[in-house]
Amino acid sequence: MQAIPKVISEEHIFPYPKVLRSQFEDESSGLIEQWVGGYGFLFDKDDIRLATGPQRKLRKHFVEWYTAIKMFEKIGYYSLSEKYECPCHTVKQDILKKLVPDQRAFQFIVEDHPVHGKIQCPDLLLYKPDFSDWFFCEVKGPRDVLRLEQALFWQELIEVTGKRIVQANLTETA
Repeated sequence: MQAIPKVISEEHIFPYPKVLRSQFEDESSGLIEQWVGGYGFLFDKDDIRLATGPQRKLRKHFVEWYTAIKMFEKIGYYSLSEKYECPCHTVKQDILKKLVPDQRAFQFIVEDHPVHGKIQCPDLLLYKPDFSDWFFCEVKGPRDVLRLEQALFWQELIEVTGKRIVQANLTETA
């Protein structure tokens, strides 16, 4: 069995109370609206649609939203949440084009890879509000681990973009 290549340059740990995740999934809690009110610059209309739509109950998006907020509070970087590589997410694509002017790197991010297929880039792309710096951030929830397929693709992603990948590990507390 092949060893997982080292692609993560640093790790951050963010604990969260279990009730917070439940509130994110509960339409009546108002948590998403509260987060959008305080951190609206981190989330676009597509992020809000994905978090409030029918898939909300599938436990999707909480870890990415929470990490985007925590990383902003910690280092002051904005984030493009998941799907930034998808052409139909036009707001994210416009920002991505500003951050990644190198056409080869941009294409590597947005197109299916000839060897790795549909393996996706890390969950978040973090960037300074003035666009002067950016890097990737993979978010791992309590039961999520880095897979070999991800690491092999990300190894090449690092080479092509020259950017690092950090990992945010979320842990659930009582």
